[in-house]
Parts: sequence; structure tokens; C-alpha cells
Amino acid sequence: MKMVFSTIVEIVNKTSPYKISLKEEGHYGGSFETDRGLIYNISLIKIIDIPIDETYYIAFESVESRKDRHDSKIGETITALISSCIDIVENIIIFTCDNSDRKQEARNILFKRWFKKYIKKKYFRYDKSPNDTFDRIYASFVCNINNPNIDKCMTLFDENFF
Repeated sequence: MKMVFSTIVEIVNKTSPYKISLKEEGHYGGSFETDRGLIYNISLIKIIDIPIDETYYIAFESVESRKDRHDSKIGETITALISSCIDIVENIIIFTCDNSDRKQEARNILFKRWFKKYIKKKYFRYDKSPNDTFDRIYASFVCNINNPNIDKCMTLFDENFF
């Protein structure tokens, strides 16, 4: 089953505290605005160079340099998008924790907290720590517990990504 980003966003926007606005039709990206007026871009990038069809990289960032660290609605919105994506059994979502400011460990802890708090369904998550990666970043993939490609993805993740 092919993922249609606009349909996923419609589903997310029914329950998410922040509403995601699509950037343009057919594009796997959008943005949302926090209560304090911060804009976050969020996108899913289809990964085409691995032999598993429905694999996406999720990226999100604040448009501005200031951050709103204590806004739980940000994590709830991002995990709502991930959760809706993995409702489609074949989808695999990869995410990494940026290390440009040396705060990748804090981001990884935050991701884990978000997943535990907001994703209520059963899912499979595979983590790589900085000790296992060439550029010292945290990286993970998450998918539906019934995804038939979990073992294949773990192998590819270990061999090709890091």
C-alpha cells in the first residue's frame, strides 16, 4: 500500500495538537506553528537506494534559531505523524538525531520519551548508538510490529547506513 502524505496529514490533523499544513500537493512535507509562534518544518523523504520499497526518512526542524524546549505538543505532533505512517504495515520510518551542536544524546532521550508517552500501539523500534555509527549520531527506525521486512531492514540498516 503506497503512502499518500496528504492523507496521512489529514488523519494526523484530526487528533494532533498542532495542525500540519502541506507545503504543496504531492510533496511529502509540511509545517506547523506552535502556540508561541515558532514554525517547524516536517517532511518525509522516500529512500530509494535500498531494496525495501516503503522506507522514509523523517526530518523536522525549527525555522527559527530559538526553540521551545518545554512544549510537549511538538513531540505529540511529530509522533502522531510517525504513528499514522506506521499504521500502514509496510512503512518504515528512519530518523536520526542531529549532532551538529553536540546535543544528539539529549535528542535521543527526548525521542524515546515521546515514543513511550505518545505512541500507544505496538511498534518495532531499532536503535543504533553513536558507538555503532561512523559519524557518531543516534539513528533509529520504527515500523509496525507486523511489518514483514523487519529482519531485512535491520540487516540493511547495520550494513549500509552506518
